[in-house]
Amino acid sequence: MKKFSTLTLFIIALHFTAFSQEGEILNLNTVDGVEHYIYSGNLSGKKSKKAFEEMKLLSDEGDADAACLLGILYKDGIGTRLDFNKAREQFKQAYELGSEKAAYSLGYLYLKGLGNIGQDYRKALKWLEKSKYPMAKHWLAQFHYYGYGLPINKQKGLELLRANAIGNSEVLLSQWEYEMKHPEVEAITQNSNESGVAANTNDTTQINSGGLPHGVLGNWLGEWQIMDWSGQKVTRTIPIEIEISDTGNRLLYVKIVLDGNEFNGGLIQTKNELIFPDMSITLKKRYTDHPDELTLNYRLTSFVFRTSSIAGVQYLAGELETTIENWSEPGPPGRLILQKEAKVLNPDVLEALAEQNGHFFKVHPNPFEEDLLLHYVLGQDSEVSIRLLDYYQPSKVVRVKQRKQKKGEHMLALDGLNTLKSGLYIIDMTAGAGRYSRIVIRK
Repeated sequence: MKKFSTLTLFIIALHFTAFSQEGEILNLNTVDGVEHYIYSGNLSGKKSKKAFEEMKLLSDEGDADAACLLGILYKDGIGTRLDFNKAREQFKQAYELGSEKAAYSLGYLYLKGLGNIGQDYRKALKWLEKSKYPMAKHWLAQFHYYGYGLPINKQKGLELLRANAIGNSEVLLSQWEYEMKHPEVEAITQNSNESGVAANTNDTTQINSGGLPHGVLGNWLGEWQIMDWSGQKVTRTIPIEIEISDTGNRLLYVKIVLDGNEFNGGLIQTKNELIFPDMSITLKKRYTDHPDELTLNYRLTSFVFRTSSIAGVQYLAGELETTIENWSEPGPPGRLILQKEAKVLNPDVLEALAEQNGHFFKVHPNPFEEDLLLHYVLGQDSEVSIRLLDYYQPSKVVRVKQRKQKKGEHMLALDGLNTLKSGLYIIDMTAGAGRYSRIVIRK
């Protein structure tokens, strides 16, 4: 009988260790137990509430790790209402108690601008530089390599990764080093606007924005431009083909081809917005810092567009909202620029159309499960009324909130929505003399 190799025995040991951990009863009285629970993917309302209460007790007793984990529970809405302001406060408290991970978590909030936390590279850098947590160093390297709020300094990024002996950094470092040795690969994968220069809004191309005579139906060819987290710089440009057809009922049918793959689903048009009720696409990552995560699943939610006719050619351009399902986070800012039934795209026209049209208010998360946060800015003191309506029965009001609010930035929560059926809902908002609406998705 052949002897097992050391590697084989190690793999078997890992298997049974994992099995044991999977089968054990989680201790929600400890930080380790709650961490295992929230990343298990098997959450329940009762256990989540207990986990939150236990971490709150430990945090109040001065446990830095529990205080940091409590911030994560607020950020993800586990066992409590989704609340990014409390998450931020909790991370600050945890840092003061000595948690390096809390400083990293604050930097991550500002890096991506999650919820109502304003995206701010300067603040993100401040907190990442305070932290000795390895993932903070990992992200600092990316700030330098990609030029997030800093001049691009690839050598500095490489140095930081080489000094950060964790698996994520080692995986990413190997790709960066290969790219530096093979600049022709970098040239192929680079975006069309690496410098981050704003689109030329003074372009002399004559644009007629009077609308499309035949609507959105037909074949479209163009680009999906994925931006950095500030929304100011294109980080990746992906060719995309979209075919939209009428099904004869309330839904349109859409076929999307990108990265050599085809994706199909339903589509709803409302004025200048296309809503994707249930459509995900898989996209290869340009870089990865985990060997098992070579692709990301983007859940498409909304495309707010404007129409143009340039030299007799029809265009759609605007903001594409997505959620990255792998991370349960909003995708980075993105835009679609589409030309109807085209074989060749005009780069000058694409640049002229490259600006985003957004909603008056932002929502998080979308799709939602239990809590839905609305983030908006009022130009003056206003009476604000928000109604959540059933898309299929618009006269059915699911939730109402009304209040007087001062000029400035606001976050309003619609919570306790876990009893709603999966499907589409309408947020109908009145702020002063303005009225705004958008469709959101309940998982």
